[in-house]
Amino acid sequence: MLTEQGAELLSVLSEDPGRPRALAVLGVAGSGKSSLLSQVRKALREAGLRVATHTRVPVGDCDALVVDDLDLLTEPELRTVAGIVDRGAHVVVAATRPTRHSAALRPVLAALTREYPPIRLAPLTSAEIEAELSAEVGITDRRVAATLHTRTAGRQCLVAAAVAALRAGIDVQGLEAVTGNEIRERLYEMDPAEVAVLALATLDVPIGATEVCATLGVDAGRAAELLDAARCSGFAGGPEAFVADVHRQVIAVLGRTRVRDIEVALRDLLAGAGGVSDRLAVQLSSDGVDRSVDSRLEGVRLQVLAGDLRSAAETIDALWGRMDRAQSARSVEVASVIAIVRGDAPRAARLYAWLADAADGGSPMPAGGCSRIWAIVDATAGDARPIRGLGDGADGQVVTPRLAAQVEAMTARGLAESFARTDAAALHTLICAAALERDCSATRLCADTAAATAALLALHRGQASRARTVLTRTPADALPPIHRLRRRILLAWVTLFEGDVAAAAREVEAVAREATGQAHTGQRDILTVAALRVAVARRNGDAGTLRAAWDAAIDPLGEYTADLFGLLFVGELWVAAAQLGKLDEMTPTVERITAVLTGIGDAPQWSAAVHWYGVHAAIAGRAPTDLVPHARALAEAGRADPQAAVLARAGRVWVNVLGGEIDPDQVEEAARTLDEFGYTWDGARLAGQAALIADDPRVGAAMLQVARSLRTYRQPVAADDAEAERKSSVAVLSEREREVATLLLSGITYKGIGERLFISAKTVEHHVARIRQRIGAQSRAEMLAMLRAMKLGDELSA
Repeated sequence: MLTEQGAELLSVLSEDPGRPRALAVLGVAGSGKSSLLSQVRKALREAGLRVATHTRVPVGDCDALVVDDLDLLTEPELRTVAGIVDRGAHVVVAATRPTRHSAALRPVLAALTREYPPIRLAPLTSAEIEAELSAEVGITDRRVAATLHTRTAGRQCLVAAAVAALRAGIDVQGLEAVTGNEIRERLYEMDPAEVAVLALATLDVPIGATEVCATLGVDAGRAAELLDAARCSGFAGGPEAFVADVHRQVIAVLGRTRVRDIEVALRDLLAGAGGVSDRLAVQLSSDGVDRSVDSRLEGVRLQVLAGDLRSAAETIDALWGRMDRAQSARSVEVASVIAIVRGDAPRAARLYAWLADAADGGSPMPAGGCSRIWAIVDATAGDARPIRGLGDGADGQVVTPRLAAQVEAMTARGLAESFARTDAAALHTLICAAALERDCSATRLCADTAAATAALLALHRGQASRARTVLTRTPADALPPIHRLRRRILLAWVTLFEGDVAAAAREVEAVAREATGQAHTGQRDILTVAALRVAVARRNGDAGTLRAAWDAAIDPLGEYTADLFGLLFVGELWVAAAQLGKLDEMTPTVERITAVLTGIGDAPQWSAAVHWYGVHAAIAGRAPTDLVPHARALAEAGRADPQAAVLARAGRVWVNVLGGEIDPDQVEEAARTLDEFGYTWDGARLAGQAALIADDPRVGAAMLQVARSLRTYRQPVAADDAEAERKSSVAVLSEREREVATLLLSGITYKGIGERLFISAKTVEHHVARIRQRIGAQSRAEMLAMLRAMKLGDELSA
């Protein structure tokens, strides 16, 4: 079976067979070295040269020396070969395994490769195997050649055994047994210690001298020799199916008990150095080696980071009875993350409470980093007492240099500040934590990143631009999969609070598709996406879409227990429920919101936005008595918190507007201060409602202008003043649309308009839709108000 490299060697020799030269052939066991040297000897003899095959032949009695297994020669024999090469009077061809740890062999190889580089015998390719099958047994099916290549890794000895079996009448289906037997027989010829190294080398883990020393109990020098021998055996690598077959044959040669002992030693070594991969764990399990609890917990942690919550939860649930206290603490940390992402923050808090109860002496709080994490979890669930109780322990001064621990300390400190203060200190601390987190974000296990926590507080404070900045400073690909979707969802909410409803609508659909495509999306994120759809529909004034979005949000809402970081999202659902007359379905969630606010002491930085939603839910639900506690809470918080004060004033103005008491200056001031605190859409809506209710057309026009300026200030209209804008708005309507608009303002029905203009009611409906689109009205009521403000009748009579 002549390979390309063998043909190259014979070609070099045939050019001038008698010219003295030295050539080395390198190849692992079974690569065809002996077969090639046999052809070399034959070619040289046919050329008339006297060929010796060992060093005992006197140099004067031969013209060529062709030596196999150079690596097995004694040191005196190797010196003899080197001397013959140095003499330069003979053709010398020697074959050896590519060993790296034979000091005696190095000078000989240096002499042999002085003129020509070594001939390295590579495994047979699938095409070469196909040619061999065709020539020897008449099989031309490429699939057979490809299968044989996979099973043999192109090793000539195994291919030759397969070809011989086929020639003897063995069916193609029996080749796997043939190659397996050949592997096993060759393993029997090896030193058992070398075979033991192959037990390691055929696992899915890099193996070096350290692993060999620890698992086989040998010194470093012996470990290096064994690794070298295993590599030169030809069985230490190749296609997956080949390596798996070698591993099976190693078990057959050494025995399952011996292999299991080796693998247990490897497992224990890796568990102390970073953990066992899932793939390796499967291999070890198939050999009867159970993963240690520590190793499995590390695997669970990686599963959570990858977003595989179900598998992680199942594994932890099966391990509870096998864990010591330290392992239980690790499990609680992981399980609490799973619980929060699945929308059950109270369960996460209960897990830490259980851990404390199970501790010796009933210690109320585990020490160190665990206490900070527990405090953050409790705060998430709506209990600020533990995080306040940390006192100086939450000041960011940590005894460990670990980045993750410092991030946890700063996050705890930021949350504590957000509960105790109303200034920007808390947001500053959380943004600093997010900056520090960027160096450990890929490996830090948490339910919410520091960046997400900072962004949520920024949104509560009405600072959408800061929320966007802190989220985008950490690229999505720098985060583990569990946090990537969350980041994108929060950015979509930022877009909404920035006032770009159209962009938010586009983004929510893209995010929804991504969430649907991920099998392990947690209920928290599913609910957050559903709430965003509701928020977009509510701002677009589309009752049908709002109802559909609400219906789609019901199931996720039922599986979610409101927590600190979900207040904004359930707040949107609260207002929508009131608008749709579905408040009874929100009762458990509203009660839970109230409990969370009570648990954090109604801290204004978190509660102001929620009470604002409460005001609007009361307005939408036409329940004035429900408005009172929220208005009172905002007024109380407004004594120390500027945002709460703005919301309290705006709430009073809104109630006055709905009661028909419209003070244009108060409305404009309230609308514009709402805009300053990130409530742009609310400010525009307040001014728009004032425009609709105002009896004085001039007041209505002024309020409408305020509303439109807030909605379009990011993309200003081109007109220099309101009058130019009014005229340009009228000008965009066609003559027929102006006629329809004039009659519509007169209170005439579609049918009546159709009769007057000699068109169908359906055509009138089409014209009205076009009018609404052309002037940019968000609803029918706003369209009518805008048409009145345009003084359309005056324009037509001019």
